[in-house]
Amino acid sequence: MPSPTRHIFDANTLRNFALVGALDHLPALVDGDLCIGRVVREELKQGARVFPQRNFHRLDDPNWATYVTRFQGLDAKLNQLRFTTLEVTSASPREGEFAFLTCLHNEEVMEDGEAESFTLAAYRDLVLYSDEYKVYREGDNFNAHDFPCPYHGNELPEYDITVHSTAWLLLKGVERGVFAEDTAEDYYLAMRDIWPRHPKKTLVELADGDGKYW
Repeated sequence: MPSPTRHIFDANTLRNFALVGALDHLPALVDGDLCIGRVVREELKQGARVFPQRNFHRLDDPNWATYVTRFQGLDAKLNQLRFTTLEVTSASPREGEFAFLTCLHNEEVMEDGEAESFTLAAYRDLVLYSDEYKVYREGDNFNAHDFPCPYHGNELPEYDITVHSTAWLLLKGVERGVFAEDTAEDYYLAMRDIWPRHPKKTLVELADGDGKYW
């Protein structure tokens, strides 16, 4: 019997769902265990304190207090949803993971939380969710063996990497009947308004191939 699929989420994806009050939907959007890297979890804990200064671009928004409250409750919500926290360490039998993560840092391929999530996905067969296009691009490079890590002589990861975005998750929710298409669109537009780096497209446009979507 095959092992159940496991899923690991970058900070930006979890933040997107948390800020619009949609985090409770995540277990219904994917089948299998929900995971988070320790570095990302610590980032989110820190983010609750610095969120008003660093993570928000419209301090005059009347919903600002609601967003901050949701962000501050994110860690407790992850516990409620039974997220498993995973970690890359140098302890046996995880030396290969640690060497790979060290290589990602040395080569400055991506930031700390992304690098840990990427490493866990490659070595432990997890589906990775991120809204950083570079993570998706590097996943393609990794699968094509056009990648600087691991260094020669270190243990090779066993698995290819699959990366999906917040938009993919919302469309999956529509496909599964978790929420209506207009509800998913409202969630996405709210996420886009909070975090301006989302593609300036609708979900329908992204699904039709207009803009970056994976």
